[in-house]
Formats: sequence, structure tokens, C-alpha cells
Amino acid sequence: MKRFILPFFLLALFIATMQAQPHFGGHLVPNKLDSVTVSGSVIIDTSYQHDIYYLDINGDASADYFLNFGPFWYQPDSTTTRPQNGEQVTIIGGKFEGSASLLPVIVVYEINGQFWRDPYFADWNDAGRHDGNDSCRGYNHPYKGGYGFGWNHDSLTVTTIAGTAIVDTTFFMSHYYLDTDSDGEPNYYLNFGPFWYKPESGAERPEDGDSITVTGGLLGANRKISMIIVYEINGQVWRDTSSFHFGFGGWLSNGGNSRIRCFTNPNSFIEIHQGWNVGSHMMLGNIYGQMFESYPENMPNRSGQNIFAAYEINMFNQSGMNFMWNGGRNGGYMQFGNNIDLTLGYTQEQLDFYGLTENEIKVKYWDSSLQSWATLNNNVTVDKTNNTVSFSSNSVSNFYVLSDGSVTDVNAATEIPADFTLNQNYPNPFNPSTTISYTLPVSGYTTLKVYDILGREIATLVNELKQAGNYSVEFGTQLARQGGSSELPSGIYFYKLESGNYTSTRKMILMK
Repeated sequence: MKRFILPFFLLALFIATMQAQPHFGGHLVPNKLDSVTVSGSVIIDTSYQHDIYYLDINGDASADYFLNFGPFWYQPDSTTTRPQNGEQVTIIGGKFEGSASLLPVIVVYEINGQFWRDPYFADWNDAGRHDGNDSCRGYNHPYKGGYGFGWNHDSLTVTTIAGTAIVDTTFFMSHYYLDTDSDGEPNYYLNFGPFWYKPESGAERPEDGDSITVTGGLLGANRKISMIIVYEINGQVWRDTSSFHFGFGGWLSNGGNSRIRCFTNPNSFIEIHQGWNVGSHMMLGNIYGQMFESYPENMPNRSGQNIFAAYEINMFNQSGMNFMWNGGRNGGYMQFGNNIDLTLGYTQEQLDFYGLTENEIKVKYWDSSLQSWATLNNNVTVDKTNNTVSFSSNSVSNFYVLSDGSVTDVNAATEIPADFTLNQNYPNPFNPSTTISYTLPVSGYTTLKVYDILGREIATLVNELKQAGNYSVEFGTQLARQGGSSELPSGIYFYKLESGNYTSTRKMILMK
């Protein structure tokens, strides 16, 4: 078989070309690549220190593609291995054309139907290895169940280690490692957090090949490679350890006030007030809360939405059960005895990356009952000074995202909406109350009524002339039937908005 051997100077040019793409430090950006599926025969060039892989798709024994499997030491969590010379394979990956004189590149995601790499996988959240029954990755990563892993995991031992930085730029964002024995292979994974995180000290992430000294918390067991949560790099502060919590979360005491901060973003937190465990569905006792900032492409059922920030929230009991599970998988919700305050932080880098402005932000949550994303329009405020979005609810979802749209700016004047809208109630399912919001672009006589599944009118929430604007109204089980006072039973209900020629109906679920 004829081998295709790329001359050394072209190989060097190819590597330089891959590292020189103008996007966040010059990295390959998988979501900018064309997704392709190709089949052919593998050609391996063994004349270099590490094997170089090509693909011949037309049977002429000449290379048509360069196959990028990542660094020579990379191995996936699955049992998949690199192919042999001459092996017939089918590759799914991201295609990169490179310069005119070089072969097109395929960044390999899957080989012969087996997982190789999730280009978006954010390893900086994967600290506990909690396995569930549902994939939450953007590309079918075998590690499943979301990021939450409860409270019972490795202890953090503070350590200081020196070595050479290894930077893998073939993921969507760079993955950082530390080589402590000069063999070119990683001994530790360095957790610097998401690419948009920047410490106030001005410390910078290392470049590939830099000699560095890091101080941080060491996580070892249940990981393919030990992780160092970076606190300092070369004597400069990277992460403020005063806001760092063992277990990446905290215990919520029975009936007390507590605040849980996001591990990678201290501007994001959940605040729970006394009385949170009151109610027929709340297990008494302490629970352990965690909040993670996910990568947008890792959100389940993303469906092409323009998400620029994403969060996962988990609540565990003392036996390790996740209250946010939905039939044994992530994506559920939890109700509390009173409102929980949520604050989601974001950065200008995130907005710039997705081409958005603060005037376009809206909050969405995963509605497990409808298996869809719902927009939260009521009592949402944007603080442009501190780059946060805040709201309150007695029902907390497992997943929240910040996307394009509009919410109420804390300092903005009221604007006339452009269209009629009837939004999904929140929370949904609900007990004992929920909020229904709607918008009117013009003034008109407006009614908002609630019906049971048999079409019988349950309540009239609005029945009057309304000016153009944004409105919300609360519906509770005690609103009951007209002229009555008995509570409504669990079940499916419908609410209908009529204003002028506009009519819209939505479904909501009362669950006791």
C-alpha cells in the first residue's frame, strides 16, 4: 500500500495553521467546523515520534484527510482505540479546510459508531464523577447524569506542584494539564474554570510548554487523571478560596437561611430562606445543594437556541439521592415551602462570543412536565453593573439558561411590547400557586380565564380594559370555582387569553 508522507516542513506548517485560527487564543472551534461523516481506509505514518493518521476515501492509497484524534496520549472514557493501518473505518467529526496547500482536517468525534470525543466537554465541572442514566453532553458523552455528584466524594488536599504546561486546543475550549516528569504526557488536569473566567489578580492561563508552579486542591480518586483545582499560579491568586466550598456546594440546614455559590462563578448563587422545608412534599432534615455553570452546548435538548450561559442546580439528601432527578435522570425540579432567590452571573466575554447585548437577555428553565424550555418573564431583573440576572420562585428547576430575548432591566423604562404573547406559567407544575404573564401591544378589552380538562370555567383572572404593556397575574388553588372556596384537585388545567382579535390558550399542571 502506498503511504502518504507529509514532509516535515508541511507538518510543522499544518500544526501552526491549526494553532493560528483567530478565535479565543487561536484554537480550533469545533462548532465552526462542518459536521461530516466519511468512510475509508486508514493510513498511518509512523516515521515521526508519534503516529500521524490519514484517511483514504477513494481507494487510491493516497490520503484525502488528516485525522485529528487529539494529543498522542488522549484516550476516551470509552474502550475505543485508535485504528490500525489499512483498517476500514467510518468517522464522524468536524471538518477543517486549513490552508490551500494542506489536506483538510477531520477532528474525530466518533469512530465506527463508538464515542471518541465530545468537542464541547467542559472537564472543569467534572470533579465528582456522579453517574446517572441520561446524557447531558452536547455530543453523546459516555459520562452521564449531569455534573451534580452530591456531598460524599474525595476530600481536597492543598498541594503545590511544579511542571510543564500541556494545552490541548482540539476541544471547543482549551484543556490544561501539568507534566511533572518531563515525558510529554500529563500527570494532572489543571482546573482553571471556564474560558471566560478571569481573576482580579491579572493572572493568565499558561501557554503550551510554559514552566509553571500551581497551588490548588487535589482531587484524585474516581478520575482518569488527578485534578488540581487551581488556587494560585506562579504566586498569583487565581481563585479566591474564601468563597470555595468543600464538595462544590453546601448543606442547607433544617428551616434555616443558606446561600450556595456556584463553584466556577462566585457571582452566581442560590439563597434559601427560613421556611424552605415547609410543605407536604418537602422531606424534613438537611439537604445538600450544588450549583454548576455548564457550557451551553452541554445543555440537554438545546435545540439550536442561542444560549450564552447555562446552569445546573442539584439538591441531595443525606443518602445521596438527587431531588432533581426526573424518573431516574436529570431534568427535574424541586418545590420549596417559600420562594428561593436565584442569581445567575454572566460576563462580557460570553455576550461577545454569541453576539448578544444585555438588552436581549432572557431566562429559560427546563420544564420536565412539558419536556421543553419555558421562558421566565415575571420578576426578572438584570443588573448590568454586576452582570447578574436575578429572580425568585418556590419551584427550582435542574437546568437554567440565559438566552437572547428581553427581560426587565433594573434601570430601564417600561417599553410597549411589539406583539401579543401568552407565556407559559411558572412554576409548572405548581402547588399551591403559579404566575401567568402576558403582553399586549395595543389597548383593548382583555379576559384571562382558567378552565378544567372538561372545559368548565374555573376562574376569571382578568376581565377589563387593559392598556398596552406587560402584565402578570397569580393563580392559586384557593381561587377555586366562581362563588366557591374549595381547593382545586391535582390535574391538567388550561388558561385562555382574549384581547381584541387575539386568542391564545396554554396548558398548566397542578400537582399536589
